Amino acid sequence: MKKRLFITTIILVLTFSFTACGGSKENKSDSNVTTKEDISTTGVAEQTSEETSEEESKKEEEKSISVEELMNYPETPEEDFDTSTDADGTVNIWGYEGTDSVVVIPKEIQGSTKIKIKRFYCEHNLSAIRIPGNAEIAYSDSGVFIFGTFETAVIEEGVKKLTDYCFSSSNLRTIILPNSLESIGATVFAGTHLSEIIIPDNVTLIDQYLFQEMESDNLVINLPDNITEIDYGAFDDNAGKTFTFKVKEGTTTYNTLSAYIEENKDRDDLPEFVIEEK
Repeated sequence: MKKRLFITTIILVLTFSFTACGGSKENKSDSNVTTKEDISTTGVAEQTSEETSEEESKKEEEKSISVEELMNYPETPEEDFDTSTDADGTVNIWGYEGTDSVVVIPKEIQGSTKIKIKRFYCEHNLSAIRIPGNAEIAYSDSGVFIFGTFETAVIEEGVKKLTDYCFSSSNLRTIILPNSLESIGATVFAGTHLSEIIIPDNVTLIDQYLFQEMESDNLVINLPDNITEIDYGAFDDNAGKTFTFKVKEGTTTYNTLSAYIEENKDRDDLPEFVIEEK
């Protein structure tokens, strides 16, 4: 009887061990099997990745816009701006809350054509901005558009003044200035990526630090005929770069520029100056 119980016990132990090992092998085998569910999940992941890539490419395309396209771009809805209103009806713009990477400030907001850009805070990157001729760019000691991400700016006819610092240290690469412009303040383009700029005819002063520490290695500046003064520091901190001035020989501008270059010829923090006949 004891012998029979002993044998039965051994059989049970061996059966349990075999079953356990078999289960282990079955589990390992299962872990290497690719199911329809796995294939489906992989397909969704790949599709999602492709869609994300397409969306990113679309965003990159949206960021690139020509000046001509910007000139014909529709006005941004007025509700996309953070504004306040003065007693005289002037609408002050403090920031942009929309999602489009291209911003065209309307000529009229809340029924008023008195538009003043006090500050232009924005939480996401912009590619371009167009400013109407009836808008005033207010003075700010920290710059209205300072550190702006947009690369292209068009300022429409009617604007007469760019206040100090307004575009400094921004990502600006292309700007179209109106013939109505009479004054460009200090440090306006300092630290930008401009490669060429046309200064309108009514501007007579190259203000302090206007082109200081530019990000581009080569800058072409088309100057009007009546520049009477180049102020302190206008081209400072651009050693190793080349600034080409397009001017008419014999004009007030030509004489002012030639005198400036001669006076500063021994400085080593200035760019190489090249004068080309317009």
